[in-house]
Amino acid sequence: MYLAIDLGSSSLRVGVFDADFKLQAQAEAPWEIVRPTEYPDRAEANVESWWEALLAALGGLGQHVQLSEIAGVGVSTIFPALVAFAPDGSILLPAQLYSDRRTVGLAHRLEASGVAARLLALDGAAPTPGTTSFLGMIWLREERPRVYRTCRFGHANSYLGYRLTGELALDPSNASLCGLLDGARLEWSEEACRLTGLDRGKLPPLIPSGAPLGEITRGAAAPTGLPAGTPVALGAGDTICAALGAGALAPGDLVVSTGTTDTVCLCLDEFHPDPRSYALAHIIPGLYLQSAPMSCTGGSLAWFRDVLAPHQSLDQLLQDAEQSPPGSRGVVFTPYLAGERAPLMDPAATAAFAGLTLGAGRADLTRAVLEGVACGLRHNLQAIAAVCSWSPQAITLAGKPAQNRLWSQIRADVTGLPVRLLCAGDQALLGAALCAASAAGDLLLTRGDTASLRQRLAGALTPSAELRPREELRGLYDELYSRYLALYPVSRTVARDQVRP
Repeated sequence: MYLAIDLGSSSLRVGVFDADFKLQAQAEAPWEIVRPTEYPDRAEANVESWWEALLAALGGLGQHVQLSEIAGVGVSTIFPALVAFAPDGSILLPAQLYSDRRTVGLAHRLEASGVAARLLALDGAAPTPGTTSFLGMIWLREERPRVYRTCRFGHANSYLGYRLTGELALDPSNASLCGLLDGARLEWSEEACRLTGLDRGKLPPLIPSGAPLGEITRGAAAPTGLPAGTPVALGAGDTICAALGAGALAPGDLVVSTGTTDTVCLCLDEFHPDPRSYALAHIIPGLYLQSAPMSCTGGSLAWFRDVLAPHQSLDQLLQDAEQSPPGSRGVVFTPYLAGERAPLMDPAATAAFAGLTLGAGRADLTRAVLEGVACGLRHNLQAIAAVCSWSPQAITLAGKPAQNRLWSQIRADVTGLPVRLLCAGDQALLGAALCAASAAGDLLLTRGDTASLRQRLAGALTPSAELRPREELRGLYDELYSRYLALYPVSRTVARDQVRP
C-alpha cells in the first residue's frame, strides 16, 4: 500500500492506495491560512501547523488501515509556499503563500529594469508576487537581513519531507515556481541568482518527484505510526500531482484542476516561456506542463457565500443557481478578488459585478460567479493555444468543484469544448501515490512507459460523464465572454483612480 499526503489550502488529506492505485481509506485535518490584520496584503502559514495536521490526519487514517504496511510515501502540496529553514532545520518565519502580495513593488522594480523579462526566458515563470517565490527571498534579504544570512529555503513539500526523513530538497515542479531555475535544463540557474543577487547556496538540492528523498526516520516513525525505513518521495505541487492523476501523461493532454484556485495544465514535450502562463516541470521527466493558474475561483464562490449567504452551504447555493437562466439575466462577474494570475498577471486586478438590475436575484449573482470563472478558463485556454500553437479538443476536470454537474456544464457551454468528469475525485492524492510507488521501486515514471501507466490507471481515468457544449447557447456565451473581457480594463481603471481614505 502507498500513502499519499495532500496539503491543500485549508486542510491536509491523507489517503492509502492499494497496488492497483484504488483508494482504500482517507482522512483529513484542517489548518488555517494566516492573514494578519496589520498586513492585509499577506497570506502566511504557521508551518508547524502542517505537521500537526499531518499527525491528526494519520491518527484518523490509522483507525481504518494498518500504517505499518505502507510501502512508500508521496507528497502533494500547495505551491509555492516559501519556507525559511534555520541551520538546525527549525522554522524561522511563517511561510509566504502563493496568494501573498507583499512583493508587488519589488515585482514592478524588476519589470522596469528588464530583469523580469530575462528571468521569464530562463525560468518560464513571469515574476509574480506570491507565485514566484524568489521575490519572497529578496523581501527577506531586504526586510529581515538577519534571517536571510543564516537561512536555507524550501517549499511546503521540502518541510514535510524534512520532518519525515531529515533530508532537505525540492522537486523540479516546485523549483519551476522559484523563478531561479534553468527551465530547459532543470537545474538552478547561476545567471538568475546573479541577476537577483540571491545566494545560490541557500537553495536546496533538486531531486525528481518520484525519486526517494530518504526514508522515514525513527524520530518520525513514532508520532506518525509509519514504519521506519519506508521510502519517501517529495512528489510535486498539488496541481502537478492532480494533472498526473487525471491523465496528463503525453503531449496534448489537457487537465483543469479545480478548487479554491483553478489551474489549466497542458502537457507538452517542449519548454515554452510565456508571460501569460507558467512553464512547469512535469513529474514525468522530459515533459512540461504549461500551467495557467487563476487566483480565486472556488474561492470566489466561498467569498460570495460568506458575505451574502452566510447561513447557506455551498451546495445550497449551487442548487439555487440552477433556477437562474444561462447568462444570469445579464449579470457578469470577474473573479479577481485576490488579483489575478494567468493570463492577466495583475495582482492589482479587482473583481466586479456588472449588469445589475432590480430583476437580478441572489441565484443570478451565484450563477454569474460560476459563469465568470468559466470565462476565465476560456481566456486562459485561448492564451495557451496562442503560445503553443495548439487547438484544444476536450477538457478533463479534476478536483471537488468539478463534481458539480451544473458548474461543469457551464464550463462546457462557455468554452465550447466537451468536458470529461472522472470517476475518481482525488487526483492530487492519486498523483502523490504514484510518486510513492515510484520511490518504492514499484513503478516507472518515464516518458517511455506512459502507455503502460495509462493502462494501470484505466479505472481512475474512466470518465463518469462527458458533458457536451449546448450549441443553442453559443451565441449567448460568446456575447457574455466579450462583456467579460471588456469589464477588466474598466474595473482596473476604477480601482486605480478611486479615492482612498
